[in-house]
Amino acid sequence: MADTGIIEIALGGVVRVEDFQHLTRLAAFAPEALEPALCLAVLACFVDEDVARLDEHLRLTNRETDRMRRALAANGGLRPGLNDHDVRACLYRLGRETAVDGVLMAWSRDVSGPDDAAWRALLDAVRAAEVPVFPVRGRDLVALGVPKGPDVGETMRTLEGRWIASDFTESRDSLLALVES
Repeated sequence: MADTGIIEIALGGVVRVEDFQHLTRLAAFAPEALEPALCLAVLACFVDEDVARLDEHLRLTNRETDRMRRALAANGGLRPGLNDHDVRACLYRLGRETAVDGVLMAWSRDVSGPDDAAWRALLDAVRAAEVPVFPVRGRDLVALGVPKGPDVGETMRTLEGRWIASDFTESRDSLLALVES
């Protein structure tokens, strides 16, 4: 299809078959590489508008388009050499599925092959690390007297930043103690 130009007609735009081939080679140890939404994103998506184009041509499900958009957004910030804190921060912001998709997409677009130890180490780290869960809820802040609305959101962002900076170790009680003081 690529040799005859039919694939560009079918998908409504430029495709990168080489990236797709790289992705499928990763399937031997990363079965997620064969997820249809990720395959389409690697094959034909470079910017968010490409996802909309594919959705229009192929009538994708909302879940498929969301997964493609998230993978596309995530792949730019994922590279070998991330430290443990950065991996946990990535998992916190993106969730495991999106982080794995982002690693696989970025790896498929890299010149290194499926045997690259640094990429494998990153994929293993993303799979193995615990996804941090922010321990404070808005209702906790309201119970402490923070007015509902923008003040709760601003306080949450401040506490969340401190929690992330502490490498996700600051406890709920210590964070709430900051609000009380």
